[in-house]
Amino acid sequence: MVAVAAAAAIVVIVGAIWLLYRSLGPQRNTNVTYQANLMDLRERSALRGAEANASGVPIELPRGALALSIYLPTGSEPGKYQVEIVEQPGKPLISAEGAATLRDHIAVLEVKVDLQRLHPDVYFVGIRQAGWSWAYYPVVLK
Repeated sequence: MVAVAAAAAIVVIVGAIWLLYRSLGPQRNTNVTYQANLMDLRERSALRGAEANASGVPIELPRGALALSIYLPTGSEPGKYQVEIVEQPGKPLISAEGAATLRDHIAVLEVKVDLQRLHPDVYFVGIRQAGWSWAYYPVVLK
């Protein structure tokens, strides 16, 4: 009888923990609609590492959930890439991964990023292929 009561108590505790986790744990919004957006980096020069010079006109991106098609700089190779949205290098606010494929001799990287929680400001998009250093591009979120 004690064993049955102990087993029942364990089931109740595990169920309570599961319900608590479901109500307070990470929330996944499966109803996000991603808007297609193009970011053309073919003629842009990257900022390497912690370079502070943000010369050039930043790329404008809307705040929202974006399905980004990124035209990588000329000479970029297809393959897996990492993407980060940062205020300063080494401190990512948003991270994503995607694969670049060749389309009409252009390496096009496809990633989904949700920028809704970021406030309008100047940020940097960091992009790198595995094993390579980060290249940063200034962007303005509108």
